[in-house]
Amino acid sequence: MNQQVCNIERRIHTFKMNVWKFYRGKMVPPKRILEMSNFLAQKFSLYSGYLDDGFEKRIVGDEFISRLNELYIVEALLNNNIKLKHRGNAGLDIWIENIKGWGEFVAATDDETEKNRSLERAVSPSEDYHLLRQTSVINAKIGKAKRDIEKGLVKEAEPIILFVSSCGLRDPFLLTPEGSISSYLRTVFPLGETVLHVNPVAETSEMRRDYKLGIPKKGTLIYNDFFLRSENAHISAIVFSFQTILQHYFSPEVKFESGNDFVIVHNPLAKNPIPVGLLKSHHEYKCTFANGLLSIKDCND
Repeated sequence: MNQQVCNIERRIHTFKMNVWKFYRGKMVPPKRILEMSNFLAQKFSLYSGYLDDGFEKRIVGDEFISRLNELYIVEALLNNNIKLKHRGNAGLDIWIENIKGWGEFVAATDDETEKNRSLERAVSPSEDYHLLRQTSVINAKIGKAKRDIEKGLVKEAEPIILFVSSCGLRDPFLLTPEGSISSYLRTVFPLGETVLHVNPVAETSEMRRDYKLGIPKKGTLIYNDFFLRSENAHISAIVFSFQTILQHYFSPEVKFESGNDFVIVHNPLAKNPIPVGLLKSHHEYKCTFANGLLSIKDCND
């Protein structure tokens, strides 16, 4: 028992040191770094049983944001009364007992060009930029899940939920859901901007989203129809978020529970769909695709 306690203490110490190393040199006052490392270490001690062995050693460099996102999603799922189990290397990031399936975590981060630009001057990133960063990580994780199925690490009948965070992007709130439909939907469905269509003859008008396949990038189009492709039917849903585990540290006065920012998009072609209402969410989109027609309903309206 003492050996186990010592091992946990060593892991927490390593975790705090790596948090310190990450923020050191980033013009963050030492007192603030100490406070944040203590805050995050407390979270790590609570949720370490749901994380990979060696997690504390990987919270460095480019992986820092992704590791913090894992802490956030685990906390959010537990706040939703979801039963979790970590299965080591036997599959994806976390086993979700409630659906007898898996969760896979990923955070989109800025590329080097955008990082350098943000250091030079304040440039507001475009929605397309954010969408491209997210479609990139979604594509990578869909591929990883498919390979794990092929290896037998994940069974064909087991649902898979991707948890995709924009917390690592500059101005992560650009994709905050507003209006009648979330712009997160544009990462998985070929939806354009809302356009006013006027028929002067019939004297009618309506707001409608046009079809828009692909997100422009350097003269090409990056496809954004993940959930209209049968080869992606192994993904049951994608849960988007924009908050971080540090929300309560930076804004302790704000009444917020981890997971309140979730935007859930169900895959209309999913082999193993998950139930609506499994998680609390800001928006939850139930989608159907039949006879070439896509229907999207926000279940929280």
